[in-house]
Amino acid sequence: GVIIPTISNPFYPQVVLGIEMEARQKGYNILLCNSLRDPAIEKKYIETLYQKQVKGIIISSAGDNGNDEFLQEMQWMGLRIITIDHDIKGIGCGMVGFDYKKGGMIATEYLISCGHRNITFITSPLTRASRRDTMEGYRQALMNNGIEAREENILVGEREEEYESAAYEFENGKMMVRKMLQL
Repeated sequence: GVIIPTISNPFYPQVVLGIEMEARQKGYNILLCNSLRDPAIEKKYIETLYQKQVKGIIISSAGDNGNDEFLQEMQWMGLRIITIDHDIKGIGCGMVGFDYKKGGMIATEYLISCGHRNITFITSPLTRASRRDTMEGYRQALMNNGIEAREENILVGEREEEYESAAYEFENGKMMVRKMLQL
């Protein structure tokens, strides 16, 4: 079973395709579930997958949403769990993680190498460690290059949601760019 926030987020189709290709080579099929970052939907999918006797779950959870204990219970009942970018405290499961700080640094340093000095950081609400780490990488790259990190150059979205038919991150990005251009 593969549980992701939404397939409409451009990040996830490639991830799911990679999972599917590996699973198929090992003789498995995948069941794909979109949680829309809703903890109740996520929990229902976990229950359903367990009832359907899946071998394991690869999950990109909405984060610290209360389902960690439930996942821990499911693991005790024999379900194998791998998380994508979410460390579940108290259980030993595989995790695929990313170095968001380094990513923020690489992106910012690239812009600096192109001669830019007035660089704006745009993000959805800082509710996730990945976003906070990316911002930290942005700040670090500016500091490493002797550029002041001005607060007016950090634009943080006010709300966060997931749509079934469109990626919120994309829509939020358009809104935030409009806000930046007004400044």
